Amino acid sequence: MSLNDIILNQQQMEDLFKQHLYQIEAQSNDAEESSLRVKGEMHAGILWLIYQEDTAFLNEADTTLLHKILQACQLTPDQIGLVNYYNQTQSIDEISEKLNAKSVIITGVPIQKNSFSDLPLYEVAEKNSRKIMCTDSFGTIGTDKNLKVRLWNGLRQIFNI
Repeated sequence: MSLNDIILNQQQMEDLFKQHLYQIEAQSNDAEESSLRVKGEMHAGILWLIYQEDTAFLNEADTTLLHKILQACQLTPDQIGLVNYYNQTQSIDEISEKLNAKSVIITGVPIQKNSFSDLPLYEVAEKNSRKIMCTDSFGTIGTDKNLKVRLWNGLRQIFNI
């Protein structure tokens, strides 16, 4: 077996590569320094917020689903900025502004932490010149064909597909 034959799963990758490619340092109003971890480079100005307690970003199954979604939209992971909203103290608006997001997709963020919880799921709204859509978690979407169709229809509106 050569080194070229070794395949690492998501957890092994996270263990080996603890540093992220893109990191933005921010200061809160209390002058405490906090870190906003962004995976991807947001070349297309797309912010995709997720809510994962157990992983830094997504588990292997959710990562696979996200990659399939991006591929269907003719996007690459570098064109989005993936942020795990689990431990964030900043509002979604503040993060969107800080990252200069043109579109924001909020996936699986609980109602009590989601300032856009009044928006119907899978419907695209515009706020502060940004297209915004809230969805269920990837785990829920991945097991329901109807939710996949609703997600696809929303993404088509956001990306003008």
